[in-house]
Amino acid sequence: MESSIKILFQETIKELTNKNKADSDDDTYSFILIQIKFLYDSLINNKNIKDELNGRELNYDIVASRNFSGPDEQVLYNIGEITAYISKI
Repeated sequence: MESSIKILFQETIKELTNKNKADSDDDTYSFILIQIKFLYDSLINNKNIKDELNGRELNYDIVASRNFSGPDEQVLYNIGEITAYISKI
């Protein structure tokens, strides 16, 4: 995995973790965080994401696009970059 995408994943995970702690009443951050961590862990451990999903679908990007705006725009941008990277592998 390229170091730039690795850093992007790490920054996104950190930001989502912070937002999740700050707004514990909203499950959106937690929902997306779980899926982003899954992707990151799969890539770090050289696992095939499709095999690891076992037929399940990821929808973190749809949930993010529907729920994030304003102060979440950087996280939304990062998620878009992660999605673009994942779609190329």
